Order: sequence, then C-alpha cells, then structure tokens
Amino acid sequence: MKATGVCAALAAMALTACSSPAEVGEDVGVKLANGVEAEGLRSLTGEYEFEYSWPREAAAVPALRELMRTLAEEDQAALNEAAREAKSDADEFGYPFRSYTRETKWAVAADTPRLLWLSASTYFYTGGAHGNTDFGAIVWDREAELALAPLALFNASEAIENALREPYCAGLLAAQEKRLGEGFVNEGDLFAGCPALSELTLSASSAEGAAIDGLILIAAPYVAGSFAEGPYEIALPVTPQILEAVKPEYRGAFAVPE
Repeated sequence: MKATGVCAALAAMALTACSSPAEVGEDVGVKLANGVEAEGLRSLTGEYEFEYSWPREAAAVPALRELMRTLAEEDQAALNEAAREAKSDADEFGYPFRSYTRETKWAVAADTPRLLWLSASTYFYTGGAHGNTDFGAIVWDREAELALAPLALFNASEAIENALREPYCAGLLAAQEKRLGEGFVNEGDLFAGCPALSELTLSASSAEGAAIDGLILIAAPYVAGSFAEGPYEIALPVTPQILEAVKPEYRGAFAVPE
C-alpha cells in the first residue's frame, strides 16, 4: 500500500476531518465503470476538480464509511492548498494556470467473511504535460472492526517480500517482455529493475469469496517502467510460502487454491 494519506489515516485512525467546511466536497452518488453504485464527494472550483468515491460495501460499515470520508476530506484539503498556491504563483509571475484534477475511486478487490479488501485508483493532474495514476489499498477486518494496511496481515514485511519476490519478478518480466519485446532488459535478468514490495500496492482476489486465494501487486507508472508503459498488475496465487508469512490470527482468512 503506497498512498501516504491512507497510511497516515490508518496509523492515527482519527476519524475527524482536518479540512474546513468550505473545503469539503458535495455528497454525490457515483456509478463506477463496472456499473457498481458508490457514494462519495465531488467538488468543482476555479482551481481544481475533485472526486472521491467508495463502494456500497464500504458505505455499509459505519466506521469504514467515516474513514473514507476522512481520507476524502484530507485529500481535498491538500488539493485545495496546492491548487491555490499554484494559481497564486501563476498570477504573480504571469503564466497560464491549468486547473488541477484529483479523482480517486475505491473498489472491492476481495470480499470474504473475515476480510473486505479495497483497492483504489487515483488519477491526478497538477498542470504538467500529462496526469498520472497512483494506487492504494485498505483491508477491513470484520471480526476486529478495524481498518488495516495490507502488510499488517503478515508476520513481517521481509517474510512476505521473500515469499513474493521471485514469482512477482518473473511475472513482471513476462509482462514487460509482452509489452516491450523479449530481451529488453539485461538479457532477461530476473531481478533487474524489479521494484521492492514497499514500492508497490498490495491488493488481493478471492475466486469463491470464502478466503483470500490470490494477491495482486500493482506498480504505478514510473515504478516498474516508463509512463508510456502504464501500470503493471501482477496476479499471484497464494502459495504455502505466502500462507506461512501470514500472521497466525489471519491465516484462516487465506487459502491455497486447489
């Protein structure tokens, strides 16, 4: 999980917005690309366009819904400050100001009896040649009624990194060769240019909805390749080695696919 605001909110779990009422977007209903209904906040000003949405499954959990609103309001407050500062600089130095954009969409990655795993895609534009996309993830533990960063489900970051490193790097290399052609990197060196787990967003999948049986590692543009290559999403099945890296209290929420 990479998103700084998400990590800070989970660390503090302070469900109080830090933005002023004037900086809070309007409540809206949102329909995601797959037709799923969601709720969120939306705001359009002279300096920026902002949208932040989360799915019905998150809205149905009061504490998780409040966390989503907090993250949205913090994101909008930061965008508001950055856009106003950029607009002020443009006015002062006499160059054109291009309106900022930030759009975050949370979606259900995996929904099991114990864990609701959410993943987010954020498109942002800050006046440059083009925008960019980043990713994030949150896990809701239904039993503990607690929001967690994905890595909190594992014994140690080193343990899950060791379990994922070789299959992830092999999968990434195959995806890169498919996009760019064979032999594009150091004669196929498995670990050349392979990002660390800390640079990736960790999402998940569940084939039957009973347990987490797959992990998805997402590299945003510039993390595993150029902007033109776009993001890389590598899906891996849960293996016995991955299962061993899961904390004992969460091991029952994972399964090795048959």
